[in-house]
Amino acid sequence: MQLLARWFANRSLRSRIVLGAAAAAVLTGVAIALVLGLAGSGVQPGSRSAPTEGTAPVRVLNTVHRYTFAQAVAHGVVPSLQAELRESGLPLCGTKGPTGAKARAELKKVIARNDGDTCMADPRKATYGTGGIEDFFALNAVPVGSGLLRYTDSAGWSVTYPRRFRAVAYLIGPGFHVSTEGASFANFRPVPTPFDTGNDPGAGPAVPPHGVLFELTATQMFIGPPQVPDRDTRFPLSLGSSVETHAAGSAQSGSLQFEAYGQTYDASFLAGPEASRSDLQALRALVESIAFPTPKPGTQYEQFSVLDRTSAYPLGSATLLDPPSSSASRSAYYLVHDRAGFHAIAIPPSLHVGGKRCSIRYDPAHDQLSCSAGAHWDAEGRLVALPRFTSPSDLSHFETLISFDGHVLVDERALLPAPPQ
Repeated sequence: MQLLARWFANRSLRSRIVLGAAAAAVLTGVAIALVLGLAGSGVQPGSRSAPTEGTAPVRVLNTVHRYTFAQAVAHGVVPSLQAELRESGLPLCGTKGPTGAKARAELKKVIARNDGDTCMADPRKATYGTGGIEDFFALNAVPVGSGLLRYTDSAGWSVTYPRRFRAVAYLIGPGFHVSTEGASFANFRPVPTPFDTGNDPGAGPAVPPHGVLFELTATQMFIGPPQVPDRDTRFPLSLGSSVETHAAGSAQSGSLQFEAYGQTYDASFLAGPEASRSDLQALRALVESIAFPTPKPGTQYEQFSVLDRTSAYPLGSATLLDPPSSSASRSAYYLVHDRAGFHAIAIPPSLHVGGKRCSIRYDPAHDQLSCSAGAHWDAEGRLVALPRFTSPSDLSHFETLISFDGHVLVDERALLPAPPQ
């Protein structure tokens, strides 16, 4: 539970947490890397189906414990204050920094490494928690051909697995800074879930010699801005030719991350040394069957508005678009396609520069946005030129993403500031 304890501690958290690594640590055999590929799966990645995951939990497990800082240190949940200070290299906020010239020079380097942070928040003023609330849901998988079942998660992804496998869907940690949801598939009972441990606490789930376990999870962070990748992973996925598909006499494990609709997914597998050829082949087919629905232009998927494919917006183009009436933001925007990629630059409904109304247009020759009053912005909305005696102002933008099948996706929920130079 040490890893989970750090998740819920009131400290800086990584934007992505790889669950596969925690699961893979249980086996000391050969680590087999999962490789992205284009192997055929027999399941079309764009196939659409309604979720089969149950909406009400069939079981709830609450293991939440809360601590003061002193209690958290005593239970090994967080490091001591001295260890925290050594790790950060920064003085506590509200205290005096070093006075010597050499110490100040060292602190300057540390501040640069910490993205400009000049001090560390006092951890003694925070409360800490371990454990989580685990909700377990029925899969309600449907038959697919002979001997197979297909499960479609409420997040949209689907997977096909053998009837002889057991599976469980879960949501871990709702109401905290981190929420993890996904499903586990195994050829043994009970099916482990993330943070289940064997005889070695913190090492991961125990897998019997003949066992095969696969986990697919997504982690949501509720602090800080979401980290959205520029492009989805291509599907279908594959275990790759390096993975043995017969009982090799040694344990196997592996993990990968992939992106779909801007969400990072973590996948991991464990296979005991006596896993059968058929179960290892089923594991390969299971990974290759992972699929997401194909988006349609003009529709909404999660937080994204689905536009046309990238080919509809050639290099050097700028397309003026209006968000749908259901959008939280009512700003029109230019979808600019330049050599750096796609940018959705918001156009203020009423913009005045130097007392004059400013009508913004895109200049493909200079890859800039400009207005009749003489202001110029680059393709990412940063101000590059402005008439005298006027206040500078960057243009905001929406997050953009290229889906796995080449559609442009735009998150029109909220305007974001122009990125720094």
